[in-house]
Amino acid sequence: MLTVSIEKDGLISSEGPFNPPFDAYNKLFNNIPAINGLDEYSHLKAKYSLFWYILSYLWGINFMIRNDLLHKFKEPSMFLKFQDMVYLFGRELSRKILDTFDRHFDETVKIFESTGFNIREQCSKEFESFLQHPEKWDDEKARKLYEDIKGYIDEQKEFLEDAYLIEKLAVVSEGLFYKVELETRGELKEKLKGVKNASDIRKALNEIKNIDRLKEGFTWGQIKGILDTTGLVNFEEENIDLRLSLALDLLVDLGVIIPIQYFNKTKNRLERRWGAPLKVDTKLRNKKK
Repeated sequence: MLTVSIEKDGLISSEGPFNPPFDAYNKLFNNIPAINGLDEYSHLKAKYSLFWYILSYLWGINFMIRNDLLHKFKEPSMFLKFQDMVYLFGRELSRKILDTFDRHFDETVKIFESTGFNIREQCSKEFESFLQHPEKWDDEKARKLYEDIKGYIDEQKEFLEDAYLIEKLAVVSEGLFYKVELETRGELKEKLKGVKNASDIRKALNEIKNIDRLKEGFTWGQIKGILDTTGLVNFEEENIDLRLSLALDLLVDLGVIIPIQYFNKTKNRLERRWGAPLKVDTKLRNKKK
C-alpha cells in the first residue's frame, strides 16, 4: 500500500514521506540538498512541490495500469516532458528525478500489478479533503475569511440557479478576489501614499513584504463545505466529487482560482489551498438573469 505523509516532519525526516515498498522515492526525496539562498520555509515548500510531483507520477502509473495503457510506454522518459520538469525543478534536479523514475519503473509497475492496488481509492482515504462545513472548521482564519465572502456569494446566488457547475465553483474564488486581492491592492497603495524620499521608500517596501495575498485561501474540503452550506451544490448528485474536481482543474488552468502552499501552524504541516485570482469576469453570468 502507498502510505504518504504531508506533515512537516514527514517532509524533513530522514525516512521520507513514502512508506515501503516505495523507498526508492524516499531516497530521491532525501538526496536533495538545501538550496542556497532559501530559508527553511521556502525549502520546505520546494520539497512539498516535489512530493506532489512524485505522488502524481505514481498516480499516473497506477491509472495507466488499471486502464491498460501502460503497454505503450517502456520508461517514464517516454511520457514525461523533460522541459516541463526543468521549468519546475531546474535542469540538474530534473535529471535526477527522471533517472530515478526510469531505473525504478519496472519495479514500481510490479508493485502495483502484484497487489491490485488502486491508488485513487487509497489516496482518497488518506489525504483527500472531505466535505467540511464552516461551523466545524478548527481554522479561525479560514472561518473569518468565509464570513467575509459569504455576503458576496449570497448576492450572486440568483444568477447561479441554472448555471454550470464550474460557475458555481468560481463564485468562491470571486469572493476571494474582492476580499483578498482588491484589499491587498488597497494596502499596497496606502503604504506607498506620500512616499517621496529613499528612506520612506525602504520603510514602505519592508512593510509591503509582509503583505502576501498567497497566505489566504481554503482547503478543498472547506470549499466543498462552502458550496454545500450555501446551497450552491447538491452533494447527493451522481459523480459530484469527480465533476467538481474536473471543474477545479479547468479553473486553475484559466487562472480563475490559484493553488497555493499554505503552512498550517496548528497542524504543523503544509497544505494545498486555493486562493484569490488576479482578476474576475462575471459579465456572462450577469447577462443570464
